[in-house]
Amino acid sequence: MFNEDLGVVAAINAVEHELTIGFEGRDVVYDYADLNEITLAWSISIHKSQESEYPVVLLPIYLTHYVMLSRNLIYTGLSRAKKLAIII
Repeated sequence: MFNEDLGVVAAINAVEHELTIGFEGRDVVYDYADLNEITLAWSISIHKSQESEYPVVLLPIYLTHYVMLSRNLIYTGLSRAKKLAIII
């Protein structure tokens, strides 16, 4: 697995102390001892979502980060949405 890969927990085996995570159709089994290598992804940045699309994109725009705000960056964020984009 690589940094920034997104997966979904597919199974938890309490007897064998293993966790199975599906990464785009490929299942990877982690031992409980290796779970410190996994981080929950509550949100990701536009930069981390390179070349990916998601069903819904929430795009918060804060003036406190005005240096980063540009037409190209906002367009890139919107282009990540497959079905619905919400600008906040």
